[in-house]
Amino acid sequence: MSKLKFTLKIKEFELQVEGTREEVATITNSVGQQFQGLMQPRGSMGDPSALTSTPLQITEDGEITEIKNSSRKRKPSAGQSKVEKAKALDLTNDPAKYGAPVQGWPALDKAVWLLYVVQNILGISELSASEISETFNKHFKQLGKIRSSNISRDFGNKKAGAKAIVGENANVYPAKWFLTEEGNKMAQRLIQSLKNQPE
Repeated sequence: MSKLKFTLKIKEFELQVEGTREEVATITNSVGQQFQGLMQPRGSMGDPSALTSTPLQITEDGEITEIKNSSRKRKPSAGQSKVEKAKALDLTNDPAKYGAPVQGWPALDKAVWLLYVVQNILGISELSASEISETFNKHFKQLGKIRSSNISRDFGNKKAGAKAIVGENANVYPAKWFLTEEGNKMAQRLIQSLKNQPE
């Protein structure tokens, strides 16, 4: 694994982080949360009662939620809307044609395989990380559940360069992922490896 080290200085403030390139998404998120805690809304300096922001947390599934505070309850404003959990797609796989995922596959392989199958069976070429995990877990749960946060992380690491296997459509929310030519080749190799397994 290649190592990663960077330093960020703001006047008298210094932040130093060490880790691997695979941890970039997690580190970036963590640093962002730390800065969120440092930045207070205008007018709240020295007046904690004027704070209007609600602390946030990231769940295991990668969803951002408010941390509940029992001492005070807040109602969402009229302009706020709750992001609904993605619904699983109705999918009937053709194992003779596409094989079936293997329990030992990493989440990346399962997600790539599912994107390929959905694209070829349903004609849908772009899915959000949550749609991928919900669909996989509905139809192939017994082969090992996958989490949307892991898909976002893995796809984020594989979307750059000449050998990128996925692309990201960031013009929609939540962002949707699609297979590149390399991604389609990877899915085809996975399917071929399933067909070559001894029965």
